Amino acid sequence: MMTEYCRSRIGSEWLEQGHVRDIRNPADIDETIATVVLAEPSEADRAVRNARSGFDLWRRMPLMERSHILLLAARNIGERSQLIARAISREQGKILTEAVGEVQRAVDIFSYFAGEVLRMHGEHYPSTRASTEIEVVREPVGVVLAITPWNFPVAIPATKIAAALAYGNSVVLKPSEVTPVSTSMLVEAVVDAGVPESVLTLLIGDGQLGRALAQHPGIDAISFTGSVQTGRNIRRIAADTSAELQLELGGKNALIVLDDADPAIAAQIAADGAFLGTGQRCTASSIALVTPGIRDLFLKHLRDEVCRFTTGDPFDAEARIGPVVSASHREKVQAYLERGRAAGYAVTTGPAPRSSRPGYFVVPHLFENVDPDDSLATDEIFGPVLAAVDVNDLDTALKIANRSLFGLSAGICTHSLAAVQKFKREVEAGIVTVNLPTAGSEPHVPFGGIKQSSHGPREISAHAASFFTRTRTVYISCVPA
Repeated sequence: MMTEYCRSRIGSEWLEQGHVRDIRNPADIDETIATVVLAEPSEADRAVRNARSGFDLWRRMPLMERSHILLLAARNIGERSQLIARAISREQGKILTEAVGEVQRAVDIFSYFAGEVLRMHGEHYPSTRASTEIEVVREPVGVVLAITPWNFPVAIPATKIAAALAYGNSVVLKPSEVTPVSTSMLVEAVVDAGVPESVLTLLIGDGQLGRALAQHPGIDAISFTGSVQTGRNIRRIAADTSAELQLELGGKNALIVLDDADPAIAAQIAADGAFLGTGQRCTASSIALVTPGIRDLFLKHLRDEVCRFTTGDPFDAEARIGPVVSASHREKVQAYLERGRAAGYAVTTGPAPRSSRPGYFVVPHLFENVDPDDSLATDEIFGPVLAAVDVNDLDTALKIANRSLFGLSAGICTHSLAAVQKFKREVEAGIVTVNLPTAGSEPHVPFGGIKQSSHGPREISAHAASFFTRTRTVYISCVPA
């Protein structure tokens, strides 16, 4: 296949200077799929100044024109969905059907926010003073820095870009340098829809570039999705710059399985939540808390599910998951697998990879009777690994789930309405699922967690206005001077 050439763009200028990095196919590390020119941190100032000029232009654009541009962006992405999806599969390793679904999610997000352009709400209040009225209006926050990860190289940038543009902001996007090709194709589709080049800036680079951008005094807001440690660093930087923050960081998401659940359905829910996307999802179900009455039958069905999870090339129609994204990430996941084996836990693994090519393949692993204090049960592994923990009852399961440092998503499998109500009230998570995998979200409802999983206003839905706009209070005297 042809090797892509990937560059940053500030305004109409493509950046040609910088460190060159090859992007290899994680399913076949002998194949170079792209050569990317990484922008230097010194480009941060020019990028932000360019975005500032774009902000003044974009915020004044008539709302219907802005809405039409976002609708056209959705159409462009949809028309290019196969090309973009294939790029995702080649650089990130996601199987093609999931990559197509990710691109469709970007289409849905842009379509949704095209409508939100016209649904901006203001408020009107009576005043305590005679002949005076009060209006509260929302205005765009300014120049938004969006820093996005490698696991959803199209859907997550789309979430941030579409919302920011809908509410009148300009965007400087720094995607992961690990998966720049599909993100670049997304940006191209958006710019081709009519978004001015100064309004959406693409800078591809490493953490040093991200730091330089975050520290820039011209950045009004930072929307970041990534690791907890990087999120902490950004919070420290924002304390000095006063930039608004929206952080989505990680999760250790529990699925509670109670005695009255259907064991076969619960096993399928657990396996899909844990292994799809090769477990590289912040909402993945990575710990199953199982009560005694269903334990044996549930685990029997779950072992069968694991054995049906075939690993292989993203373009192999028989493969259900692809490789992990990189050699370093595979090493991290395998270190946890070695700890689990050393601890002596019973383990079930998926079948050997269907591919004979050298890739970063990790087959699904189920560890049983895991100690709830073991790192398998407490750490975000971000791979196809599920730890099953025995619990006596719902109260014990909630206690274990809630002592996690994270609080993104949590699920329960049960037919008991009383158990569902107790779970909804007491579980410490921003997203709660009942008889569904913990993974997944929809564009018209908010996404985000609590504790170390999230910081700041929610993403997606109308709730995104809380981050991408600020309020202005206007007092109007109705008495002539």
